[in-house]
Amino acid sequence: MANYDYEIVNGRKIRVRPKETVSEIDKNGYFRRQPNHFTTPFGDGENDLKAEGNKRYRLVWAKLCHWSNRAAIVRELEGLEDQISVNMVEHAPYEKNLGWEYVYNENNIDPVLGDQFLSEAYYRADDDYQGRTTVPALIDTTTGKVVNNDYNWLTTYFEVNFRPWHKKGAPELYPVELREEIDKMNLWLFDNINNAVYRSSFSRSNEGHFDGVNTFFADFAVPPADAKGRIEGEEDGFRASTHYDLALPKIDWDAQWKVSTERAYLSSDPTHPIYLGNNRRFDIDPTWYDLGAESPKKEEKETPPSCGCCCG
Repeated sequence: MANYDYEIVNGRKIRVRPKETVSEIDKNGYFRRQPNHFTTPFGDGENDLKAEGNKRYRLVWAKLCHWSNRAAIVRELEGLEDQISVNMVEHAPYEKNLGWEYVYNENNIDPVLGDQFLSEAYYRADDDYQGRTTVPALIDTTTGKVVNNDYNWLTTYFEVNFRPWHKKGAPELYPVELREEIDKMNLWLFDNINNAVYRSSFSRSNEGHFDGVNTFFADFAVPPADAKGRIEGEEDGFRASTHYDLALPKIDWDAQWKVSTERAYLSSDPTHPIYLGNNRRFDIDPTWYDLGAESPKKEEKETPPSCGCCCG
C-alpha cells in the first residue's frame, strides 16, 4: 500500500486529497484526467450491479460539478426520488484539502451513512484507492461503499436499468433508436468541449494550456456534422430532451465564452421540453435542492475555491 498523508478530524483519520496539478500532469505539463475507478455497470451479468429501489443506493453530488448535476437532474426527471436517496457535498476550509464533505448536514455528518467526508465511502470500498474522490458517486447504503463513480454512464443506468421505478410519464432520455448517435456525440462533447476547459485550466505548461484552449474554440467554431443544430435545439434529432442535452444545455451559439462557466441545469426557457416551472438552476441558487429532513440547508460560510473538476 502506498504512503498517504492524513489529518485527524473529529477523531476520524481522513486522507489528504491528491492535487490534480501534481498527480494528473504528464511529463510535458499536460493535464491528463484520472480515469474513473468504480465502473462496474448495472446489468444482468453475473458480476454486474443490480438495480434496486427502496433507497438501496444513495447519490452524492455537488452543485459545483456539472457532471454530477446531470445525475441529480436525471434522478428527478425520472421520478426516482423515493428510490435513490440523495445528499450534497462541498469543500470546507481546512489547512489541507480533505475533499468533499457533508457540510449541509448537522455536525457535517451524513444521516444515512454516518460519514463526514465522501472519501470515507471511497476507501471503505478500496483502501488503496489513490485518486481524487469525485462526484457523482453512487453508494450502496447496505455496505457504505462507493459502487459507481462513472459520470459518463451513471445517468444512462438511471434511465435504462432503473426504468421499472420511473414515475408515470417520465421522459425517455435515452431512446433505443438514438443511442448510438447520442453516445458518439457525448464522446465528442466530453473530449473537445467539457474536458478541454479543464485541460486549459490545469495544465502546467503553455503548450498544454493552449492545446485545451485551441481545441475548445476550434471545435465550437467547426463542430462535427449536425452538432451545431443539435446544441442550438434547431433539429428534432435528439428531441431536445436526451442525455446529450444534459451534457450541454441549450446556449447562445454566438456567446461561446459563456460555456466554460455554464453548468448542466434544467432549462429556464419555457419553450424547452425539460423546462422546470419554478426555474431552479443548479449553478445560481445553491439552496434550491430540497434535501428534506435528512439534510438541513447549510448556513453560508466562506469556503476555499474548488475546481469542481469531475469532480473532487
